[in-house]
Amino acid sequence: MVTLPQIGHLRPIIDHVEDTIYKRVRAQIVNQARKMASGSIIDYFVNSYSFYGVSWAHGDSTLGGDIYGGVTRQGQFLIISVTVEYKFSDIFEDIFGFDAEPGIPYPITGWWKSRIEIIANKDESASRYKRPEDL
Repeated sequence: MVTLPQIGHLRPIIDHVEDTIYKRVRAQIVNQARKMASGSIIDYFVNSYSFYGVSWAHGDSTLGGDIYGGVTRQGQFLIISVTVEYKFSDIFEDIFGFDAEPGIPYPITGWWKSRIEIIANKDESASRYKRPEDL
């Protein structure tokens, strides 16, 4: 097993997530907060995403995350503060032997945390934050 920091890909993976997936994660958080208006937020996500933009070796990899924090309501606004613990996993198998021994699968893993602070309108139609499925 190798980790993203060992191969120098942690920062490029994080940058890719921020450019491509982060908006959907934020939308999921706001959507969850709208359902409750105040209290603790505990949620998660996991899906396969394309990481070809980082390296052909990653291809479609799995990214998941645990979301926890809270939301309070102030008038028409939701004040949201959460932590997201991201978990990346992939299996690399170099069938040609360019970068590794041919035919040997290598698990690639990584994790990182981010803090997300959002002020969102409770009314979705008046907010820039839409439902994840609308993105």
